[in-house]
Amino acid sequence: MRLVCNLTPHVSDGVSLGTGSLMFSDLFLASGSVVNFNNGDMTITHASNQLTISGGKTTINTLELGAADHVIEDGANILDENDNNLVEISGGAFNVSGNAATSTKIASITNSNIVQLSTTTTQTGTKTFSGVIDITNTTDSSDATGDTGALRCEGGASIAKKIFAGSTITGSADVIAYSDERLKENVKTLDGKKVLEMRGVSFDRVDTGKASSGVIAQEMEKVAPELVIDDGNFKGVAYGNIVGYLIEAIKDQQKQIDELKENCCGCSK
Repeated sequence: MRLVCNLTPHVSDGVSLGTGSLMFSDLFLASGSVVNFNNGDMTITHASNQLTISGGKTTINTLELGAADHVIEDGANILDENDNNLVEISGGAFNVSGNAATSTKIASITNSNIVQLSTTTTQTGTKTFSGVIDITNTTDSSDATGDTGALRCEGGASIAKKIFAGSTITGSADVIAYSDERLKENVKTLDGKKVLEMRGVSFDRVDTGKASSGVIAQEMEKVAPELVIDDGNFKGVAYGNIVGYLIEAIKDQQKQIDELKENCCGCSK
């Protein structure tokens, strides 16, 4: 005998299947089944070994996809290195608000609204990125608090490679370069007289139009080539290293003053 019927509660949102102490063990649904919530504002649909969640926003407190590393690709799919597509996100936001699996990695996100790592803006723990981080935001920094600009850091920063800045560099403390004698060999005293061959100039910057002063790299290259750096596009000068020449120039000048004073000893004042 085959019985076909619908199981309908006598009132909406007032009947439960089982209780907190008396629960069903298994629920079997046929292929293509649909689970509707709140008259269909969110649905879970089954088809060909796949579950699709549609409508609204899906929040997962703990996401564990497997033992292998996982990546989020294309801003639309979560893929496993050893498996095919595990979860397909067709719309809305995908919010991981709890403790996600520690092996989960973010490779690329093309839609910034598709993944939210946390319900707060604070991330804790060490984060390691092996690829290039490209920040296209052009917000300028206005102070040294670590709270302004496109890239904000309230702690120290350790950078092993070159730094190129396209605008002014401002520091609230000293700029220090290693000058320990243990780092140097073949040490020789500079010729202070070379300062007489250097030319200090004032000028207007071609790129910004601002008035400035300093030296000309091509001219300095003829006098003290070790002070000039060529990055393949433009030449620059290590201005701080000019100090060595200035020190010796002042010493030469002072020597001449002392000799003149000695020769004039006894002259009428």
